[in-house]
Amino acid sequence: MDKKQTTYPAPVAPATLYRDGPNMARIVFVGDSTLELVHHWMLEKLRLANEDGVTRFILDVESATPDFPPSALIEEIEFFGDNAPRGIRIAYISSEMRIARHFMMIRAAAFAKGLDVEVFDTVDDARAWLGD
Repeated sequence: MDKKQTTYPAPVAPATLYRDGPNMARIVFVGDSTLELVHHWMLEKLRLANEDGVTRFILDVESATPDFPPSALIEEIEFFGDNAPRGIRIAYISSEMRIARHFMMIRAAAFAKGLDVEVFDTVDDARAWLGD
């Protein structure tokens, strides 16, 4: 399996991008999760989808502080639906309690834009769902 790792240091985007095969990317977020960070990674995921054919994303937000605002997650889903190719699947890694109260809104926004989104406790569960 092809695994490339790219780390983007703060203040640009405190996250690490892993290429877990030809059609899967995993982004591990750490530290502050600002709207600027979310927007930066929306653009990067769009580039990966359109230029590299990535259709499966794992977004590990468990170590991000503070929590991602729900509006940023919904904005991301809408952005993807409007600009990415069809068939994109996004798996968030986060303890259920952190985003469970917002997940129904996120899932509804994803469905409306033709995307498939789920939340998992572990990367292994996310990979199984994504079809790794």
